[in-house]
Amino acid sequence: MLLGEKYLIKNKKIFFFILASITAFIDCYLAPYISSNSSILKFAFFDFTIVILFACFGSIITRNVEFKSNSKDKSRAPFYIWSIITFLGLTLIAVNTYTWMLNYNGNIQNYKWLESLNYIGAVLISIRAAITEEIIFRFFLFSFIFFIFSKFVDSRRSILILSILVSSFIFSFFLHSGSLVSFGAGIIITYIFYKKGLVISMIVHFLADVIPFLLISFRT
Repeated sequence: MLLGEKYLIKNKKIFFFILASITAFIDCYLAPYISSNSSILKFAFFDFTIVILFACFGSIITRNVEFKSNSKDKSRAPFYIWSIITFLGLTLIAVNTYTWMLNYNGNIQNYKWLESLNYIGAVLISIRAAITEEIIFRFFLFSFIFFIFSKFVDSRRSILILSILVSSFIFSFFLHSGSLVSFGAGIIITYIFYKKGLVISMIVHFLADVIPFLLISFRT
């Protein structure tokens, strides 16, 4: 259930092609805002290629990784698991919204690109981030790190914890200069990905971004 297939579709090739295509179409709209130095077609083609490549790499890795829940998790009711996922998701959305609003108000110069976004752009850039970042940092990177640790560490709990921490640190370092908030966000989303798959982690990621972006777009 790593992709969360039962929540969407089962054909992985179609699934990832659709996601890559959505990203490319969004890039055509967003290019003037976030990549003024590149042509629209080059920007869209680059993101399309990145999504497809990391999706392929992730698919290869996940075929060799066992993400099955342990016996303790199997004994827990679905309501219990969903309650935890919901709580973590709402916590992430609240903290991320507060952080974005605080940073935007305190240092507008670093977020000039947000000033030019309307509500449509805010939604689209959130979709783009959810697709690209979840495929790269959760579906591929977390799975890859989990696979590597599984070769050297015996305890499944230790493998999971180490994989979540390392992949979340890399996520935070590359996208947000290693901020604690993004590191914590990475931990939460990675755990959700591990428990409920790629589709659910994308939805949570989208909501965590779109709410503050919409609030900012309505104020500008």
